[in-house]
Amino acid sequence: MNLRDLKLLPTLIYRENSVSSETCAICLEDYIADEKLRVLPCQHEFHATCVDHWLTTRRSFCPICKRDAHSRVNDPPATENTPLLEVHRSDRAILPEVVISLRGSSQVHHVASDTALQLLMSADRQTRVENV
Repeated sequence: MNLRDLKLLPTLIYRENSVSSETCAICLEDYIADEKLRVLPCQHEFHATCVDHWLTTRRSFCPICKRDAHSRVNDPPATENTPLLEVHRSDRAILPEVVISLRGSSQVHHVASDTALQLLMSADRQTRVENV
């Protein structure tokens, strides 16, 4: 994660009983009054210096829940059913278009590859997919 994106993440000043945990999960030290904490989109808090170092030198996800720190706050939290790889609307423009033909049909459909993948995964349809 670059410094510009990092500085967009909200911070707060620690006050007793003001956060969900009393300990930083990175350094394992208890928070002290008036310390600066950074809040990730998943709502986990850490010492700002600890999580800044984590996000810039290690990985750009939460050390606790592994949610991407670039995600928007209004994104729903990840569950066991959340796909590991998501196709965002902005990414669809770069996906190749594919041709779908349903068995027994003479119609050919041009659809985005993520739609083709959903059709292929559907057990009740037999499809043939070709890259365009």
